[in-house]
Amino acid sequence: MNRWKLCVLALILALLVIAANMFLVGESSIGSIDYFRYDLAGLYPAQADSGWIDRWLWTGESPYKYRVLGKLPLGPATAAIDLLVQNREQAFYIAFTVWSVLLLWGFLYLVARCTEQIMHNACPSLGHRAAAWTGALAMLLAASAPPVLFLFKYPVHSTPSDLLGYLLMTAALSSLLQRRLAWCCAISTLAVFCRETTLLVPFMLLFLGAVPWQRRLVLAGIPVATLVLYRLLWPGVYDPSTGAQVNFTMPLEMLGFLLLVFGPLWLLGVLGYFALVRRPAVANEPLLRSFPWAVLLVLAVVLFTARVREIRIIYVLFLYFVPFAVFFLYRFRDGWQAMLRNRFYLLYLLLAATLLVRVWVSLMPDNRLELDRLIASAGVIYNGYPATPEHNWLGILFASLLALLACAPFAGLLARKSA
Repeated sequence: MNRWKLCVLALILALLVIAANMFLVGESSIGSIDYFRYDLAGLYPAQADSGWIDRWLWTGESPYKYRVLGKLPLGPATAAIDLLVQNREQAFYIAFTVWSVLLLWGFLYLVARCTEQIMHNACPSLGHRAAAWTGALAMLLAASAPPVLFLFKYPVHSTPSDLLGYLLMTAALSSLLQRRLAWCCAISTLAVFCRETTLLVPFMLLFLGAVPWQRRLVLAGIPVATLVLYRLLWPGVYDPSTGAQVNFTMPLEMLGFLLLVFGPLWLLGVLGYFALVRRPAVANEPLLRSFPWAVLLVLAVVLFTARVREIRIIYVLFLYFVPFAVFFLYRFRDGWQAMLRNRFYLLYLLLAATLLVRVWVSLMPDNRLELDRLIASAGVIYNGYPATPEHNWLGILFASLLALLACAPFAGLLARKSA
């Protein structure tokens, strides 16, 4: 599989994800113009006015007003499309959707390229064809994770700024893997005008063992200083403690959405990490050295300053979990493929699926009053009525849990390899 085929595959996946959010996913902000307007501006049809688009694009509360980079093309694109459709709201909807497709396309392709680089570094003898297939697998894993697959479903609240942030982070990581440190710093500095969570890549720069610590501090400090200066020149008030209040008030919701971020990749990524650190060729890579600290840092920041249920935020850890999971699946492909043909493993899967379905059905509300009670106690994990998989996060949660349980026996492969 060459680069052109990877590029086409990335486009197909991007189109499928956006189409699914438009036509299949319940509670999606791009499912209709009315949903779109309400998610971005909080306005019902009767409340709609002609100025909400400009308010969303160019003004807003902190911290949303700082995320201007992903919005910049939408203004002129909306004006151009409006000349054809003669409806500014519809033109903005089209521009928003098309821009999201392009950004998702670029993001998925760069995920594949980064994964190929990591695989080549870890396995120098790996052929280009095999590396390309691992890149394709990385795209599939990245696109099938709930923060991307359901990127416009409430309460994920994704916008082009999030997708552009993922894209720029992946581009910066690619530069870091190639030791183009100036480019990595420049891209990371640009990314702070998109989202503050993009500072995860500069954090990796601190773990460049072969680089003097003074240079590491400068490279990592430039994006941070840019963000601080940006906020000082354009001050705004934002209370980050509101996120922690929601998280600790709804612990079941928090744990459920935390699992939903990566599902089986939580396990596969950790297994891949432990497999990679044993390879001398990559053991000192900043991607590996920073992994435990990055996970702790991101989880702590989101837990205390954001809402876990907005799973697009924790998803920035895809930089680690996607390529690590791909490496594990490639390195131990003979073991898990043999396991899939084992009748005891298949029986285990059947029993796990039966148990989870029974638990899921037992948790479904019988009426609207019971649903309201469950939402009050367990949060928006129950959002959507009637309680069907396309409207309710609980069904998606149990599907992710089943995938995690399906991968659990794979941990034995790493243990046997160690022995």
